[in-house]
Amino acid sequence: MEKDRIVFTMIASFFLLSCGIYKVDVQQGNLINQDLINQVRPRMTKRQVQYVLGTPLTVDPFHKDRWDYLFTNQPGGEDITRQQVSLIFKNNKLSIIEGDLKPGTLTVLEPKKDVDIIVPKRKIEKTILEKITSLFGLLDDEA
Repeated sequence: MEKDRIVFTMIASFFLLSCGIYKVDVQQGNLINQDLINQVRPRMTKRQVQYVLGTPLTVDPFHKDRWDYLFTNQPGGEDITRQQVSLIFKNNKLSIIEGDLKPGTLTVLEPKKDVDIIVPKRKIEKTILEKITSLFGLLDDEA
């Protein structure tokens, strides 16, 4: 009878533990998405690109002008998604963007027209300094 109770308790605990398994999201590499890639433009310097995308995951020692960004994501034990972008520089300026994400087209903004803002003049009886000094009797109230 005691063995049956122990076996039942072990089976019940394994069943309950298996029902509530939480799988952790696993993210590796540089977070890259379309919004970040849209901020990258040809002729940007390496420093400007690094400001937008961060330090590249790999820099090829034989090709110092090629930066590779790789991002893998596995949310909760589901299938792995990978995004890869390679940037190639010439003369310290970005020249080629290759990979899964491409920069979008720039939207052309119309120049804003100059607008005059009229601020009405305030009527102030006394300035703050005059109010403070009049509290201590440093200035004449008649002046």
